[in-house]
Amino acid sequence: MIRKLCRLNESRKAGIRRVEERCMAVDGTRHRMYLESDCNLDRFMKCFYIEEKNGVPRSVLAITNMEPGRAEITAFTDPDWRGCGLFTKLWNEAADMLRERGFEKVSFVCEPESRAGRAVLNRLGAKREKSEYLMELRVKAEGAGTGAMSTISRAAEDDREPLTVLLAKCFRMPRDYAKARVWGQFAEGNLVWKAVIRGTAGETVEELAGMCVAAVEGNSAFLYDICVARSRRGQGIGTRLVAGAAEELAKMGIVKIGLQVSSRSRAAVRLYRKLGFEERDRIDYYKVGIEFTE
Repeated sequence: MIRKLCRLNESRKAGIRRVEERCMAVDGTRHRMYLESDCNLDRFMKCFYIEEKNGVPRSVLAITNMEPGRAEITAFTDPDWRGCGLFTKLWNEAADMLRERGFEKVSFVCEPESRAGRAVLNRLGAKREKSEYLMELRVKAEGAGTGAMSTISRAAEDDREPLTVLLAKCFRMPRDYAKARVWGQFAEGNLVWKAVIRGTAGETVEELAGMCVAAVEGNSAFLYDICVARSRRGQGIGTRLVAGAAEELAKMGIVKIGLQVSSRSRAAVRLYRKLGFEERDRIDYYKVGIEFTE
């Protein structure tokens, strides 16, 4: 039986995690499937496809839709049930839905270690389009070493609206989604920094030029939504943002800082390497056609 759901209850999540652990043990993979639908532009879209027998999941496919017309897919099948066509059934159902909704870009997420995943993508005729590097900085006790500049400061709730505009423009995301993302950052207690360009002497006008967010857990932090206004790129603002955030996190006792960056963002990759970040992991994205034939 195939279940098509908008969201998962705790019981189904637990069942999926058990199958996922079996797959990770066999395939040598490390990244877990995201089992929430809060990132999707359409919260009512059927984004979880589950093939199950007697209530036990055997194959799972999840869809994330954070950009208009683009879907990212992760999937796995219990090692004991591979080669039985279960994934094919799920993909056909999901492809029909994506086609009906007019999706133009569909990408499968696959870890390099997953031979089974790559074999499936080969059958689909998928083409690798990019990689996402997971980078990490081991923070020294004295901080990042560059120091936060005067234009870098912690953002306040009054900054939420301008931060929304900046995020939407930088990542070309719908304004409503950007607003929900920014409001959520403050609601969740994450740390938000802003970069401001101040006017010349005698002027009071300030220009919001960049932002950076950190989610802290224990003595580790993960940076995301790092962005600089397009008109201000190439001026060292991104460097000051990340270095300033790293220094403040170090003062809080954070010893490990991670972030994720696309292989297509070569300037960003160079920047993070310059600041001392090293690549620890990689996730590959494969573009597939929406039409599927067995």
